[in-house]
Amino acid sequence: MDERHVVRKAILLLTALSVSLAWGAWIEETFDAPAGMVTGLGWEDGSLWAVDSNLDRVYELDPGSGEVIGSFDMSPYSGQYPTGLAVENGIVYVGTWNGGTTGYVYKYDTEGDYLGVVSMCGG
Repeated sequence: MDERHVVRKAILLLTALSVSLAWGAWIEETFDAPAGMVTGLGWEDGSLWAVDSNLDRVYELDPGSGEVIGSFDMSPYSGQYPTGLAVENGIVYVGTWNGGTTGYVYKYDTEGDYLGVVSMCGG
């Protein structure tokens, strides 16, 4: 098992553990992340969503198996990196940041169609 594989699994496990402890629940299942740098997770209608910061890619996952149901590329502005993800009412929101003072929230439908962007914190 290479170091990146261990890091991906550890990140996903720690995220799941944090959410479970916050809700007073327990870990039901673990699986490998779909990519190397998952920086945000979201949940809606029985699907787990993840965004990968290295690939600028959003994944829809089966929460029971970790199987990728679908995915799409996002195109953040130059120097912006995905840092979080939320899903609500069929809209996938991906937050980005440049490591300094500029951030954006990108909106997509669940099929990956771009719906717009909102500037945050001076962007």
